[in-house]
Amino acid sequence: MRRLEARIPPPLVALVCGAAAWGLARWSPAPVVEMPFRAALAATLVAAGVAVAFAGVLRFRRAATTVDPLHPDRASALVTAGIYRHTRNPMYLGMALVLVGWAAWLAHP
Repeated sequence: MRRLEARIPPPLVALVCGAAAWGLARWSPAPVVEMPFRAALAATLVAAGVAVAFAGVLRFRRAATTVDPLHPDRASALVTAGIYRHTRNPMYLGMALVLVGWAAWLAHP
């Protein structure tokens, strides 16, 4: 199996996106959106994201296969149980939920 050409780890991409969102929220003139439940919404989304991503990693560990998307040749099993019955990429979904939670916390369109 051929190695993927892109060598940027997905968590690093998510971190860069989160930093970019923070920078845009901090230095752009758009108004902050007032939400009285902003902290609760952000915390719920981040917690859900962490839980979904962790469930994906845990299921890969139980199957004794790699979680590294940069080296698909190291995969030893196809995981279809647990969280994978509901989503094909729970680790990416988890990172996306964390970023949406971060965006809710920033409250900046």
